[in-house]
Amino acid sequence: MADPPLRGIIAAFSQAAAAELVDGGWRKRTGDLFTRDFGNGTAAWLGLNRSTKHRPMRVHPVAGVRHEATMRFWDECSGRVGQRSMSATLSEPVAYLGPTTPDLAVGNLADVQLAVAELRGLVEARALPFAESLRVPDAQLEALRHRRHLAVKEYAIALRPAMLAALGRNGEALEALDEELATLKGRDDAAAAGYRSFGDALRARLTVAGPRNL
Repeated sequence: MADPPLRGIIAAFSQAAAAELVDGGWRKRTGDLFTRDFGNGTAAWLGLNRSTKHRPMRVHPVAGVRHEATMRFWDECSGRVGQRSMSATLSEPVAYLGPTTPDLAVGNLADVQLAVAELRGLVEARALPFAESLRVPDAQLEALRHRRHLAVKEYAIALRPAMLAALGRNGEALEALDEELATLKGRDDAAAAGYRSFGDALRARLTVAGPRNL
């Protein structure tokens, strides 16, 4: 029997990968995003990015952590109330987390189970250990302070004060906000304006809340 069109291959892989990951304790989120709760406000995070323009489809897993309260601050203070995203707080491509570059290629239906088995191995050997290394908020804050594990380094401008605020460390959050916004000195581009707007919203919330927990 002939293989289905590429969209059929994509659907078959997504279904098989989701079944495997859910069986391994992951929770499926929107699209090909998955989380695994660590129980302290942080979850391991896994995204299955795909290159689907040509056969074979290639899968590029991204691993990380999501600190739920921090990302809620990110959404709310950026004006995205009611538009909750499932983005990672910190992440790295799985290919960067080991000595070799995995090649998850799916050209036909026969490749699906092989690719899913390789994905399972990469999750256990690379994705989960990386997430575990960032399990506690202090480790996440240290990464944000040094702008590590960010797809865009400037995300730390919002994420570091947002995380401190989420942890109830409001005085430190305001200090961090001032430090991060100072890095935008002289910039008037749209991204800088967005960070300043975020800062205004976060500062207003923290000022009302006072120096202790929100």
